[in-house]
Amino acid sequence: VTLLIIGDGPLRANLERLVRRLGIADMPLGPGGALRGRVTFLGWLPEAEDVYRAMQSARVFVCNSRSEGGPRVALEAMALGCPVVCSNAASLPEVVGDAALLVPAGDVNGFTTAMRRVLEDTELRDRLVAAGRRHAAAFSWARTAEETVAVYREAVAPGSR
Repeated sequence: VTLLIIGDGPLRANLERLVRRLGIADMPLGPGGALRGRVTFLGWLPEAEDVYRAMQSARVFVCNSRSEGGPRVALEAMALGCPVVCSNAASLPEVVGDAALLVPAGDVNGFTTAMRRVLEDTELRDRLVAAGRRHAAAFSWARTAEETVAVYREAVAPGSR
């Protein structure tokens, strides 16, 4: 299993040092390529299609966030047919509903167990993929716009104050 880490942020340098210290990073083979390590840092991907390709090829999508404000990425993974394991923090539980495995944020053993379950249990994986696709289909920009307009109409309606 290879862990692909997409994106950049303030913790990347610390993660790279840890991965090198553990000996699980990509290692150069010499002129011709690199030996695939257990952890690969893809960094920030400028094209959405690159992110989507990575998600589609993944066997599980993991989001261990404590403060995800708009967890669109979890919905995107679901829509692309990737089972989701995420933390039960911030708005993630509300957004993913029962279409993902939820784990307490920062619970290393919990995330390890959940990822292993998805990787090893084909029935669970298939169930999460199907539930995720159904769940993600309920979200759209058109629906968001309609619901926003409805809130504004209610707020400005006579007698609403």
